[in-house]
Amino acid sequence: MSSDNGLIDIILSRSSVAPRRLGPPGPSAAQIDTLIACALTAPDHGAIRPWRFLRVPAEHRDTLAEAFVAAKLEVEPEASEVAIERARKKAHKEPETIVVIFRPQPDHPVVPVQEQAMSVGAACENILLAAEAMGFGGMLLSGAEVTTQALRRTFHLEDGEELVGFIGIGTIVNPPGPKDRPAVADHLADWVP
Repeated sequence: MSSDNGLIDIILSRSSVAPRRLGPPGPSAAQIDTLIACALTAPDHGAIRPWRFLRVPAEHRDTLAEAFVAAKLEVEPEASEVAIERARKKAHKEPETIVVIFRPQPDHPVVPVQEQAMSVGAACENILLAAEAMGFGGMLLSGAEVTTQALRRTFHLEDGEELVGFIGIGTIVNPPGPKDRPAVADHLADWVP
């Protein structure tokens, strides 16, 4: 399926690209600003802006690596040395890492938390689509570790904030294989009252 519209083609061909398939160069500082500007256009009922983004500079990757180790040990206190080293290496896999933090307003009089969470998801998708339009690959990474106190402390999460995960971005050096797409007919039906 393709179209005469470049944006639709990007959406239809988009797939997550794991950090192990990414290499330098990553997006420039100006491109990262553009990625976040794209995130800020996500549907956001009430202009709540229920998100916060952090870029992990190269000079802080070792600190992030030790935070990943602490988070791994919090989730799995008996983790093997291999698992610990794997956690440490995660901080150095992709050229650019953007931390995604959810800042819900649970007592908002009009916009429920579920809708606020969907805004954050849309913001993440905008980042990934914009990165692809720039010629990069990327992936939103999460896992049990995002709920740990170790990572809450690392990113100075405030009460009520939640760590969504990490968007890894870089140049695709090892493209993934073709991805099977579900049939539209399996996911769309006419409403019958």
